[in-house]
Amino acid sequence: MELKNMNVSDRKAMLLQALENDEFYLLYQPKLQLRTGKVIGAEALLRWEHPVIGTISPLDFIPFAEETGLIRPIGEWVLRSACKQNKMWQEMGLEPLTMAVNLSASQLFQGDIAEKVENILKEMELAPEYLELEITESMTMDVEFVLPMLRKLKQIGVSISLDDFGTGYSSLYHLKEFPIDTIKIDRSFVRNCTIDAKDATIVKTIIAMAHQLKLEVIAEGVESKDHLIFLQQNLCDEGQGYLFSKPVSATGFAENMRAFEQIFLSEGLSEESSRQMWFQWGMERTNLELQEAMRKQQGMIFKYVDDNGRFVHTFSEGELIYRMQLTPEQLIGRELQDFLPAEEAARKLTYYRRAWNGERNVSYESDVDGIQYITSLRPIAKDGKVVEVIGCSVDITDRDGVQQELSRSNKAEEALRQSEARYRLIAENMTDLVCIIDWAGNFKYASPSHVTVLGFPSEAYEGQHASVFMHEDDRQKVRQHLGKMVQTKQGVVFQFRFKNINGDWIWLEAKANPIFDESGNFEHFLIVSRDITERLVYEEKLTHMAYHDTLTGLPNRRLFKEKLEQALEEAKQNENKMALMYLDLDNFKYINDTFGHEIGDKLLKEFTRRVKECLQFCDVFSRQGGDEFTILMPGIKQEQDAISMAKRILASTQGDWSLGRDRFQITSSIGLAFYPANGTKERELLLRADEALYQAKKDGKNRYRVILNDKRL
Repeated sequence: MELKNMNVSDRKAMLLQALENDEFYLLYQPKLQLRTGKVIGAEALLRWEHPVIGTISPLDFIPFAEETGLIRPIGEWVLRSACKQNKMWQEMGLEPLTMAVNLSASQLFQGDIAEKVENILKEMELAPEYLELEITESMTMDVEFVLPMLRKLKQIGVSISLDDFGTGYSSLYHLKEFPIDTIKIDRSFVRNCTIDAKDATIVKTIIAMAHQLKLEVIAEGVESKDHLIFLQQNLCDEGQGYLFSKPVSATGFAENMRAFEQIFLSEGLSEESSRQMWFQWGMERTNLELQEAMRKQQGMIFKYVDDNGRFVHTFSEGELIYRMQLTPEQLIGRELQDFLPAEEAARKLTYYRRAWNGERNVSYESDVDGIQYITSLRPIAKDGKVVEVIGCSVDITDRDGVQQELSRSNKAEEALRQSEARYRLIAENMTDLVCIIDWAGNFKYASPSHVTVLGFPSEAYEGQHASVFMHEDDRQKVRQHLGKMVQTKQGVVFQFRFKNINGDWIWLEAKANPIFDESGNFEHFLIVSRDITERLVYEEKLTHMAYHDTLTGLPNRRLFKEKLEQALEEAKQNENKMALMYLDLDNFKYINDTFGHEIGDKLLKEFTRRVKECLQFCDVFSRQGGDEFTILMPGIKQEQDAISMAKRILASTQGDWSLGRDRFQITSSIGLAFYPANGTKERELLLRADEALYQAKKDGKNRYRVILNDKRL
C-alpha cells in the first residue's frame, strides 16, 4: 500500500516506526568551489527505505511530517547524523568540509533550535564552522520571531543559507537585515540560464547583488558543462548538481571526492583562467571600495593642474563636497571661480599658486555656509617640476556650537595628518589616466599616471595631437564621440586603442565630459581612461572557451546549435538545401577504456584533423561530446554533395592510425539528414541524422546511411 493512501494515524505510526528502526538514511551531494574546483562541502539529503514498500520519495513523506510535527524528531535525527558523519570524515583524514542541513519551519519555530544545534555539535565534537543550516524564503516571513532565532544560531558559529532563492517570498529587506551567509540560486533559474535570456539575467543579477551584499552564492541544479562555464564566467562562488554527482552514500562520497573534482577540471574553465577572472573582479571591487571610501570620508580630496595659467580641477571626492551643496561633477574640469564666489575664489587662488610654485605645507581655512574646514595643499613633482597638486580638506566645525579656539589648531593639524595619510595612498597610486583635450584634439594636460600605464612621461603628451598616439581605425569614432558630447552637453563612455612606449596598442576605456564656461561656451574635454587590455583579452578567451571544445578546439554543442538555427533561417529565406551529418568513432569506448583517456584524447584529435581536411570552407564541424561529432553543410546544391563528403570522410579513416608507438585501426559511422526532405526544424534534422547513424551502426559500422522518403541508403 502506498503511503498517501493510508489514514493519518497509520502514516504517523509508520514514520515513528521508521525513526525507531533506522529506516531513514542520508545521501550526500558534493558542493564545489567554482574558483578552484575543490569539494568544499556537502548537502545532507534524507531518504527512506521501507522494508515492505521499498524506497519512499521525500516528496511523499516530508510534507506530511511537517503537517503533523513529526519533522521535528526526524529533523533532529538528520542534524545529528549529518554532524556525526562530517566528524567521521574528518577523522578519516578528509579535508574539513561544511555540511549543509535543511531546517524545517517547524524546527525553526520550535524556539529551542539554537540550544539543540549547540548540544549536537558538542556531542559530536564538531566545530560549528563546519555546519551550514539551510532555511527557505517562506520561513523568513515572521521577522519578529525568526530574526532572533537566526541571530542565536549565528552566535554559536554556524552559517546560515537561504535556499531556493528567487522562488519564495523573500524581500531585499531580509537579505539586508537577516544574518545570512549564503544564498542558493534555485535550480529552476539555472536549468535554462544558457538558453533563456531572462533566466540568464536573473542568475547574473542574483550573483552580482549577493556579492555587493558580501554574501556567498551557490547554484544548485548544475547539470551540464554550459551551466558550469556560465556560472564561472559570472563569478558564482559554489556549484552543486548532477554534472558533478548525484546524491551518494557517505562511503561513495569519500571514495569519489577526487573524481568529483576531476569532472570540474575536464568540463570547466582552467584554474588559471578562473584565478585571473576573480583577480580582475577583485581589483575592480577594490577600486570601487576605495572610491566609495573616499566619497564617505567626512573630508574632501581634490587635484588640480596648471592649464596655461588656469588652475583646473582634475579630481574631487568626499562627503564635504556634498555638504557644501556641490558635486564632484561641478568641480572637475573647472576653475575656482566657476563654483565659488569671486572674492573667495581670489583668496584661495593665492594658495593654489603658492603650492604650484613648489611651496610645501600650504594650508588655509574656509567657511562655506557655516561649514568650517581647513585645507592642506601638497605639490607633486616629477624631475623637479610640479605636475599636479593634491588638496586634502577636513571639517573643523564644532557641531555642538561651542567654539574651542584654543584646541582648534591642534584639532585641524591632527585631522589633516590622518586625512593625508588616507588620501595620499589612493591619489598617488591611481592608475586612471586623466587628461584635458582641446577642441582640436591637442593635449593640454596629461596626469603623471600616463608614465605608469603607457610608459611615456606626461610631458610627452602636452601640446601633441591625440591622433599621434591613437590607432588610426579609432580616430574617426572618437572624433564623433567628442562632437556628440559638445552638441548634447552630456558625457559618454567609449573604448579606443592607444600606443605605449614599446609600440604596442593598449585598449583604453574612457569616460569623457565636455566642460563649458558660465556663458555656455565650450572650453575643453576632461577624459578619464583606464587600461582594459587584459580584460578584453580575457573576455575574448572566455567567450571562445564557452563556445568551443577544449580538447579539439571545435565548436561545441552550444555554438553548433546557434549556427544550425542561423543556417535554417537562411535556408528558409533563400529556399536552399542543407545537410546535417552525425558521426562517431566505431569501437571508441573499448579503446578508451582499455588504453586510457590519454590515448582516447589523441584519437579524437587525430580524427578531428582528418575530417577537417575533407570539409568545405562554409561547413561547420562540431564536437557534441565524447566521440560524437556533427557537421553542418549549408552550401550543398544537391544531396549527392553531402554523400560524396561522407565517402571522403570514411576513406580518410581507413588504414592504421599511428599514435606514437601505438597503432590502431579506427573507422567511423555516419548518419545524414537533409533540409527540407527530412525536416525543417533543428530537432527534426538532428533526430533523423541520429536515426541514420544508428542504422549505419546496425548495418555493420564503417559506412554512411541516409534516410530519404523512408528509404535507407
